[in-house]
Amino acid sequence: MEPTRILIADADRDNRAAMMWFLLSQGFWVEPVANGLDAATSLDGERPDLLITDLYLPVVNGRRVIERLRSMPGLARVPVLAIALDPPYAALPAGVEFLKKPCDPQLLLAAVERLLGDDARRIPATRAARPDPFAAESSSAVLSWPVPRRRAHG
Repeated sequence: MEPTRILIADADRDNRAAMMWFLLSQGFWVEPVANGLDAATSLDGERPDLLITDLYLPVVNGRRVIERLRSMPGLARVPVLAIALDPPYAALPAGVEFLKKPCDPQLLLAAVERLLGDDARRIPATRAARPDPFAAESSSAVLSWPVPRRRAHG
């Protein structure tokens, strides 16, 4: 059985990586993307079971990504968790939950479990085929472990 597939769209690399690794450790498959265009493009590929999106993404904002998701046949009922540093300035679409960034891991997990309900499918965490949150910002996740990067000291 395939694990639950969660699409995370967040421009903040550290926040995206933290959510990704935490949800991977909980047995979910996660696809991280850095902007709304990549999220919208990803929706044309494999169907996510849950969308977690920052409302204020670059290129295409999170509200537009949600609108696209809701307009696609077969995806209109995919649950959505919207995240942002501040509460949204306008009402969210029906059925969209909100969580303030940075996301507390236990609140994030509770929201994911609530939104997925009985559809949550988990697998034991393994070292196989995990997306690299530090890969070049592209529309597809690289399936490998992150390579440590040297930091300039000065």
